[in-house]
Amino acid sequence: MIIGIDSSRANKAQKTGTEWYSFFIIQELKKIGVKHQFRLYTNTLLEPALAACPENFEQRVLHWPLKYLWTQKRLSWEMLLHPPDVLFVPAHTIPIFCRAKTVVTIHDVGFAAQPQLYPFHEKLYHRASAWFAVHFADRIICPTEFTKRELIKFYHADPAKIAVIPHGVEVPKNIESTKWNRPYLLYMGRVEQKKNIMNLLEAYALVHMKHQDLRLILAGRLGFGGKECVAWVNSQGLGQSVEFTGSIIEDRKWSLYRGALALVFATLYEGFGLPLLEAQAVGCPVVTSDLPAHREVAQEAAVYVDPASPQSIAQGIERASDPGVAQNLGKLGRLNAANFTWSKTAASTLGVLESLGR
Repeated sequence: MIIGIDSSRANKAQKTGTEWYSFFIIQELKKIGVKHQFRLYTNTLLEPALAACPENFEQRVLHWPLKYLWTQKRLSWEMLLHPPDVLFVPAHTIPIFCRAKTVVTIHDVGFAAQPQLYPFHEKLYHRASAWFAVHFADRIICPTEFTKRELIKFYHADPAKIAVIPHGVEVPKNIESTKWNRPYLLYMGRVEQKKNIMNLLEAYALVHMKHQDLRLILAGRLGFGGKECVAWVNSQGLGQSVEFTGSIIEDRKWSLYRGALALVFATLYEGFGLPLLEAQAVGCPVVTSDLPAHREVAQEAAVYVDPASPQSIAQGIERASDPGVAQNLGKLGRLNAANFTWSKTAASTLGVLESLGR
């Protein structure tokens, strides 16, 4: 069977959750997909790690002069002229025209459930892409039972088409040990409105009144509403205690997790929440929103808070900072994260792809 994969997300230099998902799925399929031929479709040459492929993998660079619409237009043209047996799209948007069976991963539908958190043009794009994918893909993968329910609720998706396959986590063998002068809380992800950063900052301000030496590090590039968050920090005189790192490399990401007093991930809506697993995998205590997807992922190894209440988030931080609680969270977190591996994710995904080739 010939399996095509949209590898454009995995090939991005700056990766967040969706891009890492795409990357690790491809890397694991290289190990287990020996019975099939794979085509990796990209708009630029593959980065070195992705380009290192076994003989049954080939790269196809589909050049496109525009910044947008590569999937809808250029990949569509390839699917009409040279279709594989099955096309796997790891992130929401499928080609408009496709002669291959199609499998798509829809990670969340926050743009439908919480539309006020998205810029207008982004909201319209995601809504249209999700609707098209739900109705025209042959199979849909989503990472949690919660996201499956949301797809049925907002898009009337056929439950029989949906496979729930959780994401995984992979910890580097060697994580740089860094000595920090001051203890710090960590947020990992884009700094944007839909991640509830303002309430996190207000919660930190409450905690900082009691613990003047405690810092907050927000590790991720600025997104929609990010500049307003920076301005608020400066207006409150917290500029010396709150750090906006911008995009970070992988080595620093894992070093930050390992050194943090706690990961604070009090977002308003998630389909999964990969930072929860990443933190747990290295024993970092987790404070997170009491959301259905977070409960599925973090299980009992987290302190759950009301994301709408800075006071609740602050209380969660105080609880996770207790040495006894932190130690227990670290232990439970490692045990929980061990259940989520990219090898399991890839094996289940391959099973879905193979089901369409029979």
